[in-house]
Formats: sequence, structure tokens, C-alpha cells
Amino acid sequence: EVVEPDVTVIAPDTALIGERVMSEWTGKVSDEDYVTIVPKGAPEGEFGNHFIVRKHRQRELTAPAETGLYELRYMLQQDNKTVARRDIELVAPDVDATGPGKVRAKSDMLVQWTPTVNASDFIVLAPLGSPDNDFSQYFSIRNQTERQIKTPDAPGLYELRYVLKEGTRVLARQMIDVVPETAALNDGAQINAPATAAPGSTVAITWQVETQSADQRLTLADPDQAIFTWITAEKLTGQTEVAGRMPDQPGLYELRILDVTTQTVLAQKIIAVE
Repeated sequence: EVVEPDVTVIAPDTALIGERVMSEWTGKVSDEDYVTIVPKGAPEGEFGNHFIVRKHRQRELTAPAETGLYELRYMLQQDNKTVARRDIELVAPDVDATGPGKVRAKSDMLVQWTPTVNASDFIVLAPLGSPDNDFSQYFSIRNQTERQIKTPDAPGLYELRYVLKEGTRVLARQMIDVVPETAALNDGAQINAPATAAPGSTVAITWQVETQSADQRLTLADPDQAIFTWITAEKLTGQTEVAGRMPDQPGLYELRILDVTTQTVLAQKIIAVE
């Protein structure tokens, strides 16, 4: 006598599109059977994302990229017959990916995102208006929540994207203005200084700051130096001009106005010592 197996599939009621969903099963029939996820009402025998059960009792399955009602199905390897089903609703995550609104070309830009849907998803920086499958600059997010990405060589408008690996679906976007690599960056202050200076010389540096706080500083640093480190620093105590001595070593340097109290960067200006 051949009888129906008593198989069950266990999974959450809801999951995010593109995430790894843990599924379990009982009453395994054969190591070569499958667990698959398909839209609710899909024809018998249809396959979506799936795996072979083998010796496992539970395993992760990647959810599709479209929201809606789906079924997890336990399918026999013999004739692809479904012997157990479990309904699951896939919903869209509320993802946020952020970077600075304006950044220099050929520089490192800090990107942050939340939440991570799938460790295999991507952060992409691509020209504004390019197709969603444009991976000009990208990295896999893995188990991180922030990372540096190199900005393009060419100035222009770009788009920062959180891209779901499943279906290459974009879940979050932010426009990024990439300016020339020596351009000044102003966000609440402005620095006035010559574009070039001789090694070891003294130059007049003036500035305007829109708001005051307990600890604001004018600093001189290497362009790649961490923001809150510097070669020299001058605390702003009401004056708007200083005679700044340039380094003896030729190269590119950056003048910065930092608000240490709020830990923000108010202005950045490149000066070439040559």
C-alpha cells in the first residue's frame, strides 16, 4: 500500500523581500526532495528559489524581490509533487542609505545604511539617471552598516543606491553632487585663502561662520587625513582672520572649519603648497 507522507513546512508568517528566510520541515521523504517558494496559486510543479533538503532539517531560502502572498512548498523529487505548503507574505523593507550631499571627485565617501536586508545586497554609486543595473562603483554590504566608497573621477550628479541582490531591485536612493577634487565644500561656513602658497610661507586666511558654538576650529590637514585630526589648529574665539604658516613639504593640503562641539564639518578648502 502506497500512502501520502505526513510532511509539514514551518516558516514565519511574513518576511522581507530579498531576505534570507529560515524554513524547517518535518516528515522528510527523500534527501533529493525540494523546498521552494512560489507565488500563491502558482501551477503545480512550478519552481522559484529553492534548495534540495538533503540531510538538513532547516535551511535558509532567499525570498523573491516582489511583495505579495507566496507559498513555501515541500516538493517530492519524484514527479515534483507538492506534499506540504506554508503561506508567507512578503513585504517591502524601509531601507535608508545615506552619504554626504556634496563630495569631491577621487575621494573616499562614507556611506551608511539601515537596515541590512541581505548580506549579499549592494551599495552602488552610479550616474544619476542610469539604469538600475548600472554597477559603476559598488560593494557588497556583508555584515556592515557603513563603509567608504571611492567617488568617480568625473564631477557630476550621481545616485547612491541600496540594491537588493535578489532581482537587482533598488530599495533606497540619494542624489550625490560630485564636485572637482580641489573644490571648496561649504556647509555653514566659508574659508577664503589663496589657492597656492610657497612652502613655509605665511598666508592670510579669513572665514565666515553662520552659527557659533563653544568649540570651533580652523585646521590644516592632509586631504586624506581623518576629519578630526590635523597638522595645526586654531580655535575660533571671535576673530575672522589669521596668518597661517604653510608646511615646508610641497603638496596638497586642506583648510577646514570644524565644529568640535557638534562634531560637524562646516567648510573645507584645498590649498596647494608648491
